[in-house]
Amino acid sequence: MSDEPEIDWNIQLNFDAPVVKKEPDLPPPPPKIAPRDLLKQKFPRILDRINLLWGSVELHNYFRETLFNNREKRQGFPPDVMAALGQLNSEHQQLLARNGIIRLDVWDMQFSDVISGQK
Repeated sequence: MSDEPEIDWNIQLNFDAPVVKKEPDLPPPPPKIAPRDLLKQKFPRILDRINLLWGSVELHNYFRETLFNNREKRQGFPPDVMAALGQLNSEHQQLLARNGIIRLDVWDMQFSDVISGQK
């Protein structure tokens, strides 16, 4: 007889047992900064323009030109700034819609000439 322990070859498998995978620990998200505060920190001139034009069709057009630019040689904004601009754009659209200046229904083009500056 040897000093090595005996191997138990009677293994029982349970295929009904749930498989638990541990997700890797992710770093906590950075603290959320209000859109205007973020713009004040990173792009104060853009925030000044937004504040000056708030509630106007001109700001609506400015957001459209800024957020949906098709010029190729532009670097673009960092993701957090784009999110802040998008949130302010959404708030501004809601304000203009409540005041009857624009419609948010994509099928209603009644005010498209006002927005584009043709009226």
